[in-house]
Amino acid sequence: IKTMILICLGSTLFTSISLLMDAMNGGAKGDALRIPAQIVSGIGFLGAGAIFQSKGNIIGLTTAALIWFTAAIGVSIGIGYPITALGFTIFAFFMLRIIDPIYRVFDLNLYFHLEVLGRG
Repeated sequence: IKTMILICLGSTLFTSISLLMDAMNGGAKGDALRIPAQIVSGIGFLGAGAIFQSKGNIIGLTTAALIWFTAAIGVSIGIGYPITALGFTIFAFFMLRIIDPIYRVFDLNLYFHLEVLGRG
């Protein structure tokens, strides 16, 4: 949770700085959306580092998605929409808590083994 808080606060700060710099310059020297756009791509790399492949299983996809989602919440707060960010935060908590029990109901424990044989 500390990581997610720092990602959200960092995204908020970078977005706020971007908007403040644009307001101070009167929009003459650049685009205020350049920094938030770099947040999106930079957080993608951070999320990719959270995905692991181990013994045929891929883990960390939810964590990677949550990192990306947290940055979006931070950007939303930074541009001045904290109520929207709060709504999406509540929705994310709800989804993370409710999906696992629903998934367990429909989990059929089916496992497949796939082998690819080649020459050479």
